[in-house]
Amino acid sequence: MKINKSISLLTSILLLTTSFYTLAQENTPSVISFKSCNIEIRADQISYRHNSISYSGNVQFLYGLASVKTNSAVLTRKKDGSCELVAGVVNYKVG
Repeated sequence: MKINKSISLLTSILLLTTSFYTLAQENTPSVISFKSCNIEIRADQISYRHNSISYSGNVQFLYGLASVKTNSAVLTRKKDGSCELVAGVVNYKVG
């Protein structure tokens, strides 16, 4: 009986922690900085702006050895020539 209660309690805590972590990630965009703007990004829709490019739909790009997939991303060119990619946001305003 004690083992079943302990496992049940542990499972509940794990599920609660995971749900809070997932909710926190949904509200926080992922930001990746690159030294260069030569990044291959594929998407269903691409919109060009003054210093940024918005990608939406099935967005996919390579980061290191990983192929990253998201629903939206904004690539912004900085004054020093580097770029910043903000992934996972729909309406991101470039400052």
